[in-house]
Amino acid sequence: MGRKKNKLLRKLKQELQDRAFNPDPEEEAGFPRLSGKQLSKRHKKIKKLSRKQQVTITKEHRWYLVKVFDDPLPTREFLKESFKTLVDTEFVIQGYHHATSSARFFLEDSSCAAMAIKGLNKRMQGSSGRLMQIQVEPCSSFIILNAQQMLTVKEVLMKRYDPTRNFLDLSSFHLDPMLVNEGVMPVLSDPAIFRQVLVVVRDNIPGLTTMSLGNNRLRLTNIRVVKGTLGNRCPLQRLNLESNDIDNFKELICTLAVFKLQELKLDGNPCLKDIKNPDIYIRTVLSQLPQLKTLDGQDIASHISGQTSSGDMISSLNTSLASTSLVSADPPPVPVNEPLVQKFLSEYYNCIDSDHREQLVNAYLPTAKFGIESHIAAVPSGTCEGSHHILEALKRMPAFKHAKETFSMKVHKLMNDLAEIEVSGQLQVAGHPDAVSFVHTLTVVPYNAGLGITLGIMGFK
Repeated sequence: MGRKKNKLLRKLKQELQDRAFNPDPEEEAGFPRLSGKQLSKRHKKIKKLSRKQQVTITKEHRWYLVKVFDDPLPTREFLKESFKTLVDTEFVIQGYHHATSSARFFLEDSSCAAMAIKGLNKRMQGSSGRLMQIQVEPCSSFIILNAQQMLTVKEVLMKRYDPTRNFLDLSSFHLDPMLVNEGVMPVLSDPAIFRQVLVVVRDNIPGLTTMSLGNNRLRLTNIRVVKGTLGNRCPLQRLNLESNDIDNFKELICTLAVFKLQELKLDGNPCLKDIKNPDIYIRTVLSQLPQLKTLDGQDIASHISGQTSSGDMISSLNTSLASTSLVSADPPPVPVNEPLVQKFLSEYYNCIDSDHREQLVNAYLPTAKFGIESHIAAVPSGTCEGSHHILEALKRMPAFKHAKETFSMKVHKLMNDLAEIEVSGQLQVAGHPDAVSFVHTLTVVPYNAGLGITLGIMGFK
C-alpha cells in the first residue's frame, strides 16, 4: 500500500506542477498525511477537470485566448519570434498581458494558428530553459479597460470623429493602428467594453447624429447597450450596423425604435438571411421606425412608388404569402378601413392591367376562392380555390385595360377585420372590340401587415 500511495503522491504533485498551480505550503505539507484512497480521489478529480478544459478548436470560434506558463514569463517579442518559425499561417498577437502565473494574448480569426500553437505545449523551451506549458481556448470576454487605456480610446475616438458631418466611425474599432500599437484592445462585441466606449462617446459627443458600427461582430446584446447608453442622450439619425452578428431581426428593430432614425444599414447580418420579400422587409422596419428614409442604401419612397407603378409588388397587400414571411412571427394585422381599402384596390387594378399580373396571386389568401362570370367569349367563366389554381386562372385571362374614370365603389360591409366591396366600371379586353362593363365583388380581411382577398368574383358583360 505504501508504494502505491507514494506513486499516487508523485502523480498528484506532477499534475499540479504541469497545470501551473501553486499549492498552499500547508496543503502540500499535508500530502503525506492523506490516505491512498484520498490521494486517488484527488488525482481523479484533477484529471476530470483537465479533460473539461480541453476545448476543441474549430473554425466556428472567432477569438482564442492563449496562455503561456513559464518562469520568468515570456515577453511578447519572444513569443512572436518563437511561434513565427513554427506556425505557417499569419497571426497577430493582440492584447498581450500578464496574469498571476502566465503570459496571455488573443488571436482573432486564426483557428489554424491556434491549433498550431496549442500543439507546441511542452515542446518548446522558455528563456529559462524549461518547457513552456501552453493552453489555448475559445473566448468571448476580454480585459476591461483601465483609466490609462481609456485615455487612449478617447484620443482615438476624437480622431475618428468628423465634426463637419457629425459622424463617428467605429467600424473595426479594435483594429485601429494606434490602439494596436499601444496594446489596447477595446473589442466592442464584449458588452462591458462596448459600454465603456459608448460612455466616452456620450459624454464627449452628446449631439452625435451619425455613427458607423460596422464589422465589430456586434450581437443583439450590444444593440441594447447602445439603446441604454445613448438612447436619451444622442439624437442618432443615421446608423450603420453592417457586417455584424445580429440574429434577431424583430428584436433589433424594436430596440432601435428609441432613436428617430432616418437611415439604417443592416447588410451582412444573420438576421437578414431568411428575408425573401423586400417589400415586407421595408414595411416591417417602418412599423417601428416610421421616420426612416433610407434602408441599406436604398431610398424607401422611391422603392415603394416604383414597385407600385410597375406592378412588381403590391405594397399595401404585403405581397408575400405566409410561407415567405420575414420572420418566424407573423406581422401584426392592420385594421380594415376605407382609405386602406381604396389604396388596396388602386394597386390591385394597376397590377391586373400590367405585365406582372401573376403577382396578384399573393393578394389572395392561400385558401381564397376566385370566380369569373362572363358573357363575352374572350373571357371564359369558371371558379377555383387555392393559390395554385388562382395563379393558373390569372395567367389564362386576356390582357385588360381598366378605365378608372368610370369606376364606382360600394362598401356593403366595413368592420375592423372584414370588408365587403363592389367595384363596377368599364374596361378594354384584348380580343374584344368594344368596351366591356364589369362588376367585381370582393371580401377582404387583414393579411400579414396589409389586406388580402378571401373571395373575389369578376362579372363581365
